[in-house]
Amino acid sequence: MQQTQARVDEVVDIMRMNVDKVLERDQKLSELDNRADALQAGASQFETSAAKLKRKYWWKNCKFISPLEKARKEDLAQLCSYQSTISVFLC
Repeated sequence: MQQTQARVDEVVDIMRMNVDKVLERDQKLSELDNRADALQAGASQFETSAAKLKRKYWWKNCKFISPLEKARKEDLAQLCSYQSTISVFLC
């Protein structure tokens, strides 16, 4: 009878340890889930900020290129008119 009781006590101890491990695992999984949610929220915020920044600099780039493009076209027009003037004198 004592031998059986010793085995029962041993099994009860093992089961208590298993329950403790399961509870600890559940706590760790909950923490991991919370961290994953926070990471997802941060990623969404980053995506939004990156898109806004991309649009901002795209427009800045357009505003910068437009005057340069206009100046380049004007220079090209002046060069063409200059070349036609030279060709009149050479002929």
